[in-house]
Amino acid sequence: MRFLRAFTAITCAAQAAALTINLGGEKLTVERDEGLQDVVTYDEHSLKVYGERLFIFSGEFHPYRLPVPDLWIDIFQKIKSLGFNTVSFYVHWALVEGNPGHTTLQMESLLLNLSLMQPKKRYINAEAAGGGFPGWIQRIKGVLRSQAPDYLAATDNYIANIAGLIAKYEITKGGPIILYQPENEYSGYAGYVPGGFPDPVYFAYVKKQARDAGVTVPFISNDAWAQGLFAPGDEVNGSTIGNVDIYGHDSYPLGFDCAHPTTWPGSNLPTYFAATHKDQSPSTFYSLNEFQGGAFDPWGGLGFQACAQLLNEQFERVFYKNDFASGVTLLNLYMLYGGTNWGNLGHSGGYTSYDYGSAITENRELTREKYSELKLEANFLKVSPAYLTATVKSAVIGTYTNSSTLITTPLFGNGTATNFYVVRHADYQTLSLANYKLNLKTSQGDLTIPQLKGSLTLSEFDDKTALVVYGGPNEAHELAVVTKSSAQIVEGSGITTKSTNGSTILNWETSATRRVVKVGSVFVYILDRNSAFIWQTLLEPTNGYLPGLSQTKTPPTTSFSTRSSPPPSSTAQTTDTAPGSFIFRGHFTASRQRILPLPLHARWLCLWLLHLAQLHYISAPGAAPTTPNRTTALTPCPTSKPAQNTSSPILIDNKQLDSTKTGSSRRRGNEIAPRILNYVLAGRPKDAITWNSRATSAREQYIDQVRGPSTKAVSTPSDKASRNPTPKHRLRMGIQHTAKPESRARASDL
Repeated sequence: MRFLRAFTAITCAAQAAALTINLGGEKLTVERDEGLQDVVTYDEHSLKVYGERLFIFSGEFHPYRLPVPDLWIDIFQKIKSLGFNTVSFYVHWALVEGNPGHTTLQMESLLLNLSLMQPKKRYINAEAAGGGFPGWIQRIKGVLRSQAPDYLAATDNYIANIAGLIAKYEITKGGPIILYQPENEYSGYAGYVPGGFPDPVYFAYVKKQARDAGVTVPFISNDAWAQGLFAPGDEVNGSTIGNVDIYGHDSYPLGFDCAHPTTWPGSNLPTYFAATHKDQSPSTFYSLNEFQGGAFDPWGGLGFQACAQLLNEQFERVFYKNDFASGVTLLNLYMLYGGTNWGNLGHSGGYTSYDYGSAITENRELTREKYSELKLEANFLKVSPAYLTATVKSAVIGTYTNSSTLITTPLFGNGTATNFYVVRHADYQTLSLANYKLNLKTSQGDLTIPQLKGSLTLSEFDDKTALVVYGGPNEAHELAVVTKSSAQIVEGSGITTKSTNGSTILNWETSATRRVVKVGSVFVYILDRNSAFIWQTLLEPTNGYLPGLSQTKTPPTTSFSTRSSPPPSSTAQTTDTAPGSFIFRGHFTASRQRILPLPLHARWLCLWLLHLAQLHYISAPGAAPTTPNRTTALTPCPTSKPAQNTSSPILIDNKQLDSTKTGSSRRRGNEIAPRILNYVLAGRPKDAITWNSRATSAREQYIDQVRGPSTKAVSTPSDKASRNPTPKHRLRMGIQHTAKPESRARASDL
């Protein structure tokens, strides 16, 4: 499907420009973003909003996986409390345009309630049914995600409406949108695609759709892996027309093996990020648009608690700090809150829960230590502005420490007085401790830390920087404050202090008891890590505007807006477009035939049942995902008599549509299961059986006009009303945004 992703962040431009592309003999002009807006700028170091550099720390949130808008504010508050400033979200094409040509836009409340975000559209993957494509898209003849005219035409209505809404809420107009991602993981395909793959003409077209709808913020990409596709300056087939403004990519370094939550595969720590980015996109800052924040769990898995254990706080300390050592200044975690696959929303390989083992649990609780670890890291970056312009240098063993088992990556201040040093184990899988001293060159001369006594300690799955005020149990630490004042111990004991060379040095070993030291006018609180989890970084007063609240009135479920008559039954040829249960009904006049072979196609844990002459005849559970097709010979028909009109209803309860693979543009295949592939009534022609079915038309011309397509295969309007489908498809909220477009708050207000 086409998912839309957006950050409320933007980039700026130097000069106006345009490109002309030739698509099917028609010349199209694509406006670049240069000169279209000037609220946000960027360079090779970081993004700037209103001239202020920002570290974009973002989390992925899918509103359709929490279909109660009143609860969104709870998630946003928990994300804001982490110290994050951005949310990234998908717009789900299948839910927005379930009926072709009829787009429902009730997502404005989402845009009204965020500070920063990046919307993503078109194909989204996201372990969603069909990858997010609406089922009806399978009826077109062209290859998906290509310059096939019928595919592009099928996307025009959706993009015009969604991108138009995004344009309305750009930061340039007082809204929250700062970045726009026109495609998702368009990174690889094996097979024929009109125009070839990758196709800069196709990518230019999807950019033009957004510009035509009024989007002026910069385009950002997310390669499924770091290959530099459509990065600024990259030539594809001798052309740059598909290039985005800001290049980014995804990374899931630990993979998804939640069955072995204590195993970290060898060589999975990506220490090459900085060098690769410098080679692929040197003119833009380093952006990790999807970095692993959890993992999905398949049928038969151990559950998402195992995923949370695999991607726990230890993973965050090692892998996220490795990202910082790579100079990343836009980090979006997928997922920060996973949610639930309501109805048939998920893909065939998953189940109802989409908890993802993320920092915020499916039921919105903060019970995982990884949430608190994230808060420590985010708040450190919030108060370290020098990091945003620091230059990454080569990681070395032995130069900065006295240990041959540790690697240090320096990030030099680049015009500031602050340098950063990231220390980690050379073998990132090790479970051993390492005691070491850190050797630095400073404005005060060569310095060895600690200066007073002992050694620093690097625990398993952990690392340290030069200046810290919290640590793990029984770790030794030292902190120096440039001041002429001596240290005064206000609370606690076990701290060694010394004033020398214009600095006051504190040396201690971490314990569960809080210690407080006053150095000049500064109070230094010395905590253990678990105590630090509950501390917050307070925001300064701002000159922004608070959103107002308005009540959302939900109508009673007995007064749905419904259609006056039931939709017509679909033929077998049109039922291959929706997930969930299908009822096929074959009608024939019985003679003496005794064999009805039915090759069926369904994925994963499908259950199918066949009735003949009103009696249950045969049923079977689905096979493994590698064997989705099944041929069943039915013999004999137990109650059919010659000349008897016979009806054979077949129920296939399928595990959703498959997602397409990374960058795939397959037109037909597993995405259109379940279906009957063929049938034979022995000794009779095929037209001796007439078929009809239930599902697809009901879903595309769905009865519930307020809450969206039903996920149940039902027969009559009364059936549908009585089943009272779960509210899940329409995104509504009564938050009123009162920020004035002409107001230009500080970037730190966002």
